[in-house]
Amino acid sequence: MAREENLKTDIEDGDILELTREYEFEGEKIKELDFSGFDDITTNDMIEASDVLTRAGRVVLNPEMDVQYCMYIAASATHRPHEFFDMLKARDVVRVKNKVRSYFFGRE
Repeated sequence: MAREENLKTDIEDGDILELTREYEFEGEKIKELDFSGFDDITTNDMIEASDVLTRAGRVVLNPEMDVQYCMYIAASATHRPHEFFDMLKARDVVRVKNKVRSYFFGRE
């Protein structure tokens, strides 16, 4: 039960997502991600993320459920290079994916 509550809190508590560990990327230590850029995501950002999947030969019916698509959207929302998201450990990948899905499906 506590684990589900933590996940729910991660998704719903504003724009900052605290990662489970500190990552070093391009000389910067990163412990949290700021998703305040969600509202700046454009059609072009979403098309670009879909194009990445297409170039990889992947057919995805619901891109908002796809890990790679969500990481590209997260990169747009956080203004971080998508390469940063390639290095995340599985637990943080799921948390980021859930944050993106929550943005798309959790707000009206």
